[in-house]
Amino acid sequence: RGFQDRADVFVERDQNFYYCVLEISSLRLEDEGVWNCVIESDADHGGSKTKFIFVNIGGREGPEILLKESTVVEALEGEETSLICPTSIRPRTNKDRPVCIWFSPLGRKFDIIGSQGEIYIHEKDGVSAGGTVDNGDCGVKIEEVHENHGGLWTCRVLTHYGQDLLTLEKNITLEVQPKKVPVTKPLHTGQMTFGVDIVKDQSDQIHNVFWILRRETVLTEGKTVCFAGRSKCVTSSNLKQMSVKDNKITYQMKITYDEVSQEDYDHPVVLVVEWRDTNGKDLSEHIFLKEVGSSSQRISRVVGNPMTHSLCGTGCKANGKKMLDGEVLEERNLCLLLRCDGGDVLVDRLDNCGRKGNNGDNIVFPSDFS
Repeated sequence: RGFQDRADVFVERDQNFYYCVLEISSLRLEDEGVWNCVIESDADHGGSKTKFIFVNIGGREGPEILLKESTVVEALEGEETSLICPTSIRPRTNKDRPVCIWFSPLGRKFDIIGSQGEIYIHEKDGVSAGGTVDNGDCGVKIEEVHENHGGLWTCRVLTHYGQDLLTLEKNITLEVQPKKVPVTKPLHTGQMTFGVDIVKDQSDQIHNVFWILRRETVLTEGKTVCFAGRSKCVTSSNLKQMSVKDNKITYQMKITYDEVSQEDYDHPVVLVVEWRDTNGKDLSEHIFLKEVGSSSQRISRVVGNPMTHSLCGTGCKANGKKMLDGEVLEERNLCLLLRCDGGDVLVDRLDNCGRKGNNGDNIVFPSDFS
């Protein structure tokens, strides 16, 4: 199980008894199931021993609806949504399923799970069972949310505990948001240039800058890429230092479109900046230049680990340059076809090709390509 990001999960070794201890300070529903403990020993020449621990989550005082009070669910009008009351009940057979009933804000009653474990579908109302009934969920799924679905919904769960019949109830508020109608904005015609400022500490060493276009094409600084022969071309400037102030350096990158197409408008333009700080840590920044076809230029930035954020999928690196997983590049100067496949760069020879000088039309790898 991946729990490295969980602040409430601790793993340690008991020094006195050589126990491997797992401590979860606050259980969640997803913690239920099989946990695998693996002990690796250098004395066994890299061998390992494993044991499994099984976690079953129950209520503190018998069956419970494991839902916080004042739960709110937001849904867009016209879309599908589910309201779920998870329980601590774990049915072993269909008949062990708890009875599940829902009441709408208008007072309408919907039987979802019957006393024999049968599941009801309210086809005319577009209502059916939500969640996972065999995991004890009492849920309602609304196929198409409308304004009259908004308000307070109540789930009622009936189950046996010993000889007693328990009735459990919880409320969920459904907030219906109006669906936004897409507005088509006119595209700019003719050549367009966009500039992005990059501010870094004087001690930061920028070692790689490139654009990601249409979610799949990499454009390095000072190069041009064309999407239709020699037309619909996009050109990147080189990284240029603009000013120095208070130990901060401002750089600028520009990108120029011969003409902005609908496909350019549909996808964000991303400038990736990779640098090394004074502590020797490699970092990257994603600068999203959105809506390049409109007059309103919006920029958002994401900073993180370069290997995590710079590539989609596994990605590849060829001669120090990054390629996206699945990306194919024709390098006619070298008569090569380059393809990134799950971290590997596959190189094939181009047929009917003669080596040419660097004409700058595409992303060009140096003659000492490795």
